[in-house]
Amino acid sequence: MSSEYVGEVIAEVQGLYGPVTIAEILVQKLWYRQEFSRRDLRTRAGKSLIIHHPGRWNRLGGPDFKGAEWEIDGQRRIGDVEIHFYQRDWFAHGHETNPAFNDVGLHVVVFDPDPDERPAFTQNASSPALLVLAPQLDASLEEVAWREAMRLLDGGDPLDLAAPLLALPVNERRAHLIAGAHRRWNHKLHFARRRLETEGWRATCHQVALEILGYRANRQAMADLAVRHPLEDWRGVDLDWIEQRLEEGAWSYQGIRPANHPRRRLEQYRLLVCHNPRWPERLAEFLISWSTPGRWEEGSRPFRQQAQLGNWRRKLQNEVFGGQLGSPRLDTLVIDGILPLAAARWGSQHYSAAWFHWFPGDLPDKLRVFLRVAGLSDAVFPVCNGMQQGALDCLYTRDAAQILPAG
Repeated sequence: MSSEYVGEVIAEVQGLYGPVTIAEILVQKLWYRQEFSRRDLRTRAGKSLIIHHPGRWNRLGGPDFKGAEWEIDGQRRIGDVEIHFYQRDWFAHGHETNPAFNDVGLHVVVFDPDPDERPAFTQNASSPALLVLAPQLDASLEEVAWREAMRLLDGGDPLDLAAPLLALPVNERRAHLIAGAHRRWNHKLHFARRRLETEGWRATCHQVALEILGYRANRQAMADLAVRHPLEDWRGVDLDWIEQRLEEGAWSYQGIRPANHPRRRLEQYRLLVCHNPRWPERLAEFLISWSTPGRWEEGSRPFRQQAQLGNWRRKLQNEVFGGQLGSPRLDTLVIDGILPLAAARWGSQHYSAAWFHWFPGDLPDKLRVFLRVAGLSDAVFPVCNGMQQGALDCLYTRDAAQILPAG
């Protein structure tokens, strides 16, 4: 991407609930972190593709990534990579006449091109291979952008972030965040249904559990591992097997706390499966016996008492997961995985209120500060998952083009 586009290329894509503005730098980050499925990766022409190195991120003039390494049908290549939303952006930006793009050998686009679109070509008449990224993502760009907003929240000041809400009456602030939480819930429900249709209950539970255990830094590495080694592979494995898996994957260790180290998380899951090899089936039995109808608008404290959420949480922790998961990680698994999957399978009316009023999980502490500054958490309305999800939606939708290019 030439310098005149840096930090400015955005696209309006159709989300589940209307158009969403996405910055192209978000797609560049996905490529740099390799946060997409690389299983059976293929070019648009159907050739096998293995990515060995994403390249050096170039934020100046010329291609987005330089010196990348990949392999197409067994042939190793070192070259440059250019990232776009659409194949036609190559020509819109004039790359076909710019010699700086002559070494681009891989053109990565988000969306599938139309059948009659001309493929990219360089000034020296070479044609880069084309990779379409959207089918390799585990969520929509909208959800990916939400994740990025949460990641970037770590560098924001909660006082500044909450300031726009303070201009509204407190009841309107609460209604605004509840509406955002509804968007988040429906988004999670949509992708839970899609995963269940594709993978089924058992495989989806296994994959989602490992992904969430990977936290942010190793979510994709865990997702790849879950696909390579289904639940049956984990029965009776030892620590040597875990070490072998650590040697295989593209793990991230930078800035990881000891509790979130991949070895620690894989060992947790190994012990969980040893304790309950049929844990997805036991989870289904648990969920079928549990129904918590209620309203999102009521206070979380009385809802939790009436629905006995604390009791259900302890039973889930001990009877399904054998005490292997601590509360924050278990809560994140519940709100990001278990309850959306349950709602997708048995009906959202039984689980949506529990999702809203559930305990916060691993969402950033700054969201708690955000809610307190905005006057949206107190004794009756303690910090709950739904309000934090609404706050996250608020931070993202407030100014996506400004939030996403940061950092």
